[in-house]
Amino acid sequence: MTILPKGPLTVNVRRSGGLTGQVFESRRIAEPGSPAHDAAVALVHAGLEPGATSRARDAYSYVVTIVDDEGNEVLHTRFRDPVPEPVAALLDAVGHDGSDRWTG
Repeated sequence: MTILPKGPLTVNVRRSGGLTGQVFESRRIAEPGSPAHDAAVALVHAGLEPGATSRARDAYSYVVTIVDDEGNEVLHTRFRDPVPEPVAALLDAVGHDGSDRWTG
């Protein structure tokens, strides 16, 4: 089990694929106690294996990287739609609204 510091985490999400194949990237600083920080910690502790590839041509692919406040990469993984609940919770928390835009 990875023990995360109580400091802020940097959450990087890269989404690609879909019908248009566009790439969207988001970088958020997740402060301790925020929904994004809680979701990032939950995802790291979930210990999920990268998801199986979807056969759907319009499926999105997500690359998620979480870096601690000392610059150490604590998670780098890839998931495809449909993403597991801990990944969906992190996407919601960092401002992905499920469309082709990032909020926040």
